[in-house]
Amino acid sequence: MRSETLQEREHCNTLQHTAMHCNTLQHTATHCNTLQHAAAHCNTLQRTAAHCNTLQRTATHCKPLQTTATHYHTLNTLQHTATHCNTLQHTATHCNTLQEEAREKRDSATKRMRVAVRKQRTEERLHDDEVRNVTNSIIHISRTL
Repeated sequence: MRSETLQEREHCNTLQHTAMHCNTLQHTATHCNTLQHAAAHCNTLQRTAAHCNTLQRTATHCKPLQTTATHYHTLNTLQHTATHCNTLQHTATHCNTLQEEAREKRDSATKRMRVAVRKQRTEERLHDDEVRNVTNSIIHISRTL
């Protein structure tokens, strides 16, 4: 068997050292791949968390928007009701005006009727007085004859 030379031994050591270094690099590369995979997963989780935060903020804004929409609907209903009320008030005012005019016309007609009745009664009294005077005159003349 042949004995190794110093140069061969050094070369062998260098190869072993290189092989060890290569194994270390492979292990480091594997570890690096694992870390890259974990980092990618972490980025995904961060994006998911950011999306969740956005959804939570949206949900937080959604509640006041729903409340606002409900209030807006209520306001529309109230405005419609107020408009209806205003129309009813206007109609009631118009009715009151018409009733007042009707009362005034009735009162005026009643006064004219009372005046006419008084006039008629006065005329009847005058007629009755004339008839009475004529009758008394006839009686007086017939007694004197």
